[in-house]
Amino acid sequence: MLPGRFLVGAVAVPCNHRFQTAEVVFAVNHCGASVLLVDGPLLPVVEAIGPQAPSLTGIYVYGDAPADAANPWAAVVAAAPADTVLPTVADDEPAMILYTSGSTGKPKGVTHTHASVLDVARGRGITQELTADDVSLAATAICHGGGSIGVTFPTLLAGGTVVLLEESVAQLFLDAVVAHRPTRTLVLPAQLLDALRAPGAKDVDFTFLREVQCGGDQISPELYTEFAAVTDLKLNQAYGLTECEGVAMNPPFGEIRRGSVGTPRHGVTLRIMGDNSVAAVGKTGEIQVRAASVMSGYWDDPENTAAAFVDGWLRTGDLGSRDADGYLSLSGVVGSPDERLGAIVHAFVEFEPGATTTIDELAAFARSKLAAYKVPEKWTVVGDLPRNAVGKIDRQALHRRAIALDK
Repeated sequence: MLPGRFLVGAVAVPCNHRFQTAEVVFAVNHCGASVLLVDGPLLPVVEAIGPQAPSLTGIYVYGDAPADAANPWAAVVAAAPADTVLPTVADDEPAMILYTSGSTGKPKGVTHTHASVLDVARGRGITQELTADDVSLAATAICHGGGSIGVTFPTLLAGGTVVLLEESVAQLFLDAVVAHRPTRTLVLPAQLLDALRAPGAKDVDFTFLREVQCGGDQISPELYTEFAAVTDLKLNQAYGLTECEGVAMNPPFGEIRRGSVGTPRHGVTLRIMGDNSVAAVGKTGEIQVRAASVMSGYWDDPENTAAAFVDGWLRTGDLGSRDADGYLSLSGVVGSPDERLGAIVHAFVEFEPGATTTIDELAAFARSKLAAYKVPEKWTVVGDLPRNAVGKIDRQALHRRAIALDK
């Protein structure tokens, strides 16, 4: 449905199928959505949000729609006129809004234009040498930049075939490899490790794959070892963010350096900024990015948009360094290190004076309001949260504290 929305000039806002009702309401209200399409089994999550979302003109059900569904999408399609005239859509108009996880505050609506989406597709196609013979397995949900902008659109632009994985389940991944013989996949490290440890993994032929990209988390030594046991193909660690998908990757048909996220893909320029200047080779600093594929900004959020850029460079907030050949390595981890997941969510809590709330109560509240993958697995109470010079939470300081607590 995404290409259809692009054709008519509508802005697509794909929401995670694991969202709780409150998360859907926030996204709908923040972007002012007028139409909500929902897969039949997820209808109970959203069917009663009308009074909380005044911008909605209708909630439509597609896929496995219940027999008594009020607004089946199939009926809308059947009633559509055959002679619809498509509007002219400018390259710089919004095409997609992708919501961040909101790890340090309310989720932000990352806005990509038709031009930025197309630039990623072209850039990945050139860097990865995609062809019409490629079959790409999108192992991550297309509500995320990696699954949609990073896999689906580049492969389709090259004339290839895309296979969408319905759920992040090890056996489904293995079944898809057997049934569709993909040549490419982009997968989370934890997904791949689970698949390799599944009972049927030893009987799966992985030799059709030309490239396996891992992104979203660090690759653990265990994953490198277990992947090497089933194929001679080297894992390709990649780096990107919702604000700019596919920033860097190891060249699939060039030198893949273990522990590095590779070099900037075609169309991307990056720099490592120290305190006041570009950092020297091998020195750590903030990764900053410039490309036509960078977001246009955060939806209806001029303050955070302004803070995200400096002199036309996107500030990623991530630390890294580059070697003499331009290969990028990331410094630090997000959350607490974990053998399987790479990192898990670790919450640091600063209570107001006199507060009587307990961690158990906070955890229960989080489970009732957040998608399961956002709920912290570790909780630590602190007297004061570290802040930077402008009063914002210092994420890097918290990362270092999380690592220290796990030693």
